[in-house]
Parts: sequence; structure tokens; C-alpha cells
Amino acid sequence: MAWNSFSDRYYIIPKFSEVKEVIEKSLTKRDLEQIFKGFGKRHGEKMKALEKRVVDQLHIISVGLIDQIKLLAEGHSGIINRLDMVDERLDRMEKENEW
Repeated sequence: MAWNSFSDRYYIIPKFSEVKEVIEKSLTKRDLEQIFKGFGKRHGEKMKALEKRVVDQLHIISVGLIDQIKLLAEGHSGIINRLDMVDERLDRMEKENEW
């Protein structure tokens, strides 16, 4: 088949109402129920897979956060220990200067 013009090369996109009308005429209620049942099953499987991925990612993130919080707590503990040592040293120096 030879193309005579630009419009011969492309399909014309039908209106939604036309597509809906064709579908309604060609599919029975039973056909639609089977289609939607299959859709529901596939959708449910996809949602369960998505839920599993989200839970796995949150677990990974939470483990990382716990490690960072532990490091932060260790850092604060070290700072507190140093401040205690400086405080004791200052107390000793004050006592020595009192005499």
C-alpha cells in the first residue's frame, strides 16, 4: 500500500466516549468481572511487593540512624568526661591558691 498523504501514515486517535461505547458493546458483565478480578489480584500483589520494599528500606534507614545516635552519645560522653576532668583540675588549682 502506498501512502498518498501525511494523514495516511498515522492512526486517528478516537474519542474516549467512542472507545467506551465499543468496549461496553463488546464486553459482557462476566467479562468485565473477570478483568477487574485479575486487575485486583495484580494490584494486590504489587502493593504487597511495594509494602515489603518500603519496610526493608525503613529498616535499613533505622539501623543507620541507631548507629549514628550511638556515635553521637559516645561523643557527648567523651565531652562530659573531659569537662569533669577540667572541673576537678580547676578545683585543685583553687585549693592550692587558697593557702
